Amino acid sequence: MHLLNRRPLAGALGGPLLLLGPVQAATYLLNHGLLAGVLGALLARRAPWALGIPVAAGVRVAGQLGFLALSSWTVNENLWALLLTNVYSLLDQMAAMVGASGAPPPTFVVVTIAVLLAVNALLFTSLMYVLYAVFLRALGYPVANVPAWVERKVFKGQFTA
Repeated sequence: MHLLNRRPLAGALGGPLLLLGPVQAATYLLNHGLLAGVLGALLARRAPWALGIPVAAGVRVAGQLGFLALSSWTVNENLWALLLTNVYSLLDQMAAMVGASGAPPPTFVVVTIAVLLAVNALLFTSLMYVLYAVFLRALGYPVANVPAWVERKVFKGQFTA
């Protein structure tokens, strides 16, 4: 079994390029395409969720940073500096609210951004894994290595509408 089939891949990459243009297609690929490709490959190989979720989260963070870089280049503005400035201002205001004096160090600002990106990516890919497990099982595809809590909560009827 090949990991990538060329026809769906060509359609997935060629369709947005043809319909949206190169910049919009690149942003779509960075935000959604890379993650979908990695999730599809991991699910096709039946990788364990403990491996798949962090790997997919890393790809999502890389895609978000690539989107930030592409957007910075497109609008000819340093959006990373703007992000750093806004998070610095937010942390400074939070420190003032709790009565702390001094400014947050730049390393703390970068670590805060990294933690927020990682949490966002982990939650998003975890949700995607659960949704893919539900949809693939409903379509009759075998879903391997479903964690016990997903089996209990999702597939035993506790979250039915």
